[in-house]
Amino acid sequence: MNYRFFLFATALLILPATAEAQGPGVTLDQFRTAETVDDGFALSRPNDAGHMKFGAHLTFDYANDPLVFERITLDAMGNVTGRTETDRAVANHLVGSLSLHLGIADRLILFTGVPLTLWMDGDSGVTGGPPADGTGLGDPWLGARLRLLGAPEDFFGLGLQAHVTFPVAHAIDGGQAYLGERGMTFTPELLAELRLPFVQFTGNLGIQLREQATFGDLTIGNELRWGVGATVPLVTDRLNAHVELYGSTPLGSIAKFSSGSDITFGTREASPMELLFGGKYHAPSGFVVGLAGGPGLLRGYGSPDMRLVGQLGFSPPEEVPEPPRPQDTDGDGLDDNEDACPTEPEDMDDFQDEDGCPDPDNDEDGVLDGEDACPTEAEDLDSFEDDNGCPDPDNDGDGIADSQDECPLDAEDMDSFEDENGCPDPDNDGDSIVDGEDACPTAPGAPSDKAEENGCPKAVRVDEEKGQIVILERVEFAVGKDRILKASFPLLEEMRNTIAANKRIKKLRVEGHTDDRGADKANMDLSKRRAGSVLRWLVENGIEDARLEAYGCGETMPLGDNKTVDGRQTNRRVEFHIVDPAPANPRPTGTCELVE
Repeated sequence: MNYRFFLFATALLILPATAEAQGPGVTLDQFRTAETVDDGFALSRPNDAGHMKFGAHLTFDYANDPLVFERITLDAMGNVTGRTETDRAVANHLVGSLSLHLGIADRLILFTGVPLTLWMDGDSGVTGGPPADGTGLGDPWLGARLRLLGAPEDFFGLGLQAHVTFPVAHAIDGGQAYLGERGMTFTPELLAELRLPFVQFTGNLGIQLREQATFGDLTIGNELRWGVGATVPLVTDRLNAHVELYGSTPLGSIAKFSSGSDITFGTREASPMELLFGGKYHAPSGFVVGLAGGPGLLRGYGSPDMRLVGQLGFSPPEEVPEPPRPQDTDGDGLDDNEDACPTEPEDMDDFQDEDGCPDPDNDEDGVLDGEDACPTEAEDLDSFEDDNGCPDPDNDGDGIADSQDECPLDAEDMDSFEDENGCPDPDNDGDSIVDGEDACPTAPGAPSDKAEENGCPKAVRVDEEKGQIVILERVEFAVGKDRILKASFPLLEEMRNTIAANKRIKKLRVEGHTDDRGADKANMDLSKRRAGSVLRWLVENGIEDARLEAYGCGETMPLGDNKTVDGRQTNRRVEFHIVDPAPANPRPTGTCELVE
């Protein structure tokens, strides 16, 4: 009879029948189900249940031989000389408990429950104490738990818990012995938990305050209740293994056995202790199923040879947002998780349709496919018929490809004068007098009323008021380059002659300008190079270097409309400004950059 309750009685002790009828009024079942389904079987955890989260569980625990009486024979010195089992006062004990709880403010849990003894039997005619009660309602409980420290995922948790039981069993049947207490009980407890990555250690320590009850030779009163355990997650957090050790012992000396020894702290007969091994499965739906079993370890009252526990409970699971289902927001046949443009439908034009993004301009030439006569050939965007979307390799149709044509928008006039550059030369000498009216078509000059002098050099004018040497002709460069065209040499010769003749001009600034086609940086670079080319030409042809400086202004100072061919041509220019002596209104360099 290992691990049973031993009732001390002497051969001289005979209990009257009336004592048996009164009943001691004690809760024999030492297994007290924990308050929530997220707790252990008998151990409470210092956790909350979430705000306004309700839970319930139904627990059944069966105990075999939780109360056995023995007759002990003592000698004159008080030594045990013999033991004789007299009765299995309670041989089988099955209790069902319904527990409810409600979480409040992610900090507090209110709980209640009621036990019902479904089966309690033992030997009839018990001589050492009252017999088993049979079936009946136990003492319901009501309590609260407060989480003090630590969220469930923290390393350490601490909480306080207290519950009260009400003597309903005694109120129903004053003669019951083992279903419930004679009065109310109050049990405050401290809950602690240490949480490691692969195991959780839980501890409970409390005091149960109760009325004293005596049966046989044993008196029960206020007790220290304790429990320790470990929880190991086996399958994520769904399946957990539990090991729990729990028990109680008197708080100090409360009475004496008939042998004269004290019933006090640590007395084995008054200090039941049990060990449980079990597991709980927490289903995703919130239902919980648990099963545990284990022996009694000390022969205190209510400690059985073996206890089995089964549990079924429910607590709403945490609301975890469902992963978004694959969808096709734009309805183009590609799931959003594979669609680079999930809110814009693919245009399905057999051009990069697999990425899910519409391609309104397949060749990326700026002309929408619906208006593009060549949707798969990029427009060359050279300001010539760019709106049709087709490339134009020879814009002016002069037989010279644009890549080699210095004037791709102006057809070469094929007059045997610089015809290879693709530029028309209506004024070969660049003196602003068309060749048909120019008496000197290959030499720059000024207009004249005399037909024989018309167009002969005189293309440079000094405007002192503006502080500028005005050229009546353009300094021409190769397209996109800083190479001065030969047509501008006569003009530059006149400029050289003018500068040389005006010794009072001590400093002259050469400015280069472009239209806005191309990148800003490239245009600035081109304008600086062109201004530098003019400066070098003048120096190489006799002008002192100290009298000249060169600036590039890029596209920053347009004179014409860059949206038109004429405007852009106007903006592609070279200007000459007098710096010293300073004019009345000096021209600022602004955003122009000095040519080093």
